Amino acid sequence: MDELLRHPLLLLAAGAMLTGLLVPSITRRWQDRQKELEVKTGLVAEMSETFMTIVLEIQFVRVRRELRQAGLLAESAEEVAARQAKFDDTYHAWEVKSAVTEAKLQAYFPGSDIPEEWVRVSEAVTNLYALEGQGDQDREASMKRLAEAFDVHNGPPSWAALRSGILAAETRLLRQIVEQPVYGFRSRLLRWSR
Repeated sequence: MDELLRHPLLLLAAGAMLTGLLVPSITRRWQDRQKELEVKTGLVAEMSETFMTIVLEIQFVRVRRELRQAGLLAESAEEVAARQAKFDDTYHAWEVKSAVTEAKLQAYFPGSDIPEEWVRVSEAVTNLYALEGQGDQDREASMKRLAEAFDVHNGPPSWAALRSGILAAETRLLRQIVEQPVYGFRSRLLRWSR
C-alpha cells in the first residue's frame, strides 16, 4: 500500500486534481472579494459625491440669500432666477440619483436597514432643500423637525448644526455599507469557507 501511495502516477494525478480544484476555488474567492470591494467603493464614492453636491449647493444658495437679505450682495432678478434654475436642476439630479442609489442598496443589501437609512438621510437632504423656499416661520418649524430627527440638540437648531447632523448620519451609513457583506458575494464566500 505504501508503494502505491508513492507511485509517481498517483502523485501526479493527486497533484493535478488538487491544482484543478483548489487553485480555481482560491482564485474565484479572491476575485469575488475584489469585486465586492469594487462594488462597495464605487457605491460609497457615488453616494458621497451625490450627497455633497446637493448639500454644498444648498449651502451656497443659503449663504447668498443671507447676504442679499443683509444688503451685502446685490443681484439682478435675472441673476437670482438663473441661480434658482441651477439650484432646481441640482435638486432634480439629486432626486434621480437618490432613487437610483436606493434601488442599488435594495439590491446589494436586502434585509438590512441600509436602504431605509438612505431614505431617511435622503429625505433630510430634501427637507434642507425645501428650507430655502420657506418663509422664516415655516423654516424655523421645519428646522426643529429636522433637529429632532437627527438628534441635534445644541439649543435652537441652526443650519450648520442640521448639516452636521445629516453629514454624521451619512458617514455612519457609509461605514455600514463598507462593513456589511454585499448580497450574492456573502453566500458564495460562506459556501467556500465550509
